[in-house]
Amino acid sequence: ETANGYALHFNDEQYDLVISIGALQCLEHHEKFIAELCRVTKKYVILSTLYSYRKRNLNEHLQKMLEEDPWPTREYHPSHLVPIFEKNGFTATVLTHENKERIRDGFFILAEKK
Repeated sequence: ETANGYALHFNDEQYDLVISIGALQCLEHHEKFIAELCRVTKKYVILSTLYSYRKRNLNEHLQKMLEEDPWPTREYHPSHLVPIFEKNGFTATVLTHENKERIRDGFFILAEKK
């Protein structure tokens, strides 16, 4: 079954846990997608995506990338995403290391509903 990540066909707070691994970096509207993940869970969201070492303007950067590639892979700095979870009523913990080793190319956000 195919679903739209911006309008999931699940009820509000239908699941205890929602997991998204690698989807965000392929989407244009990250805020809409994260809001949908938050809408369908009653407790937790685990999200993994690609890490950007620079805190650039996401929209400007995407427009530049689209000039070269119609399906660019996006990278995010955690500071781009944590406020979106907070806006949707979650506390967010960022994980960039495992056993003192940097997670290669990405990071995780563990979000819990307040």
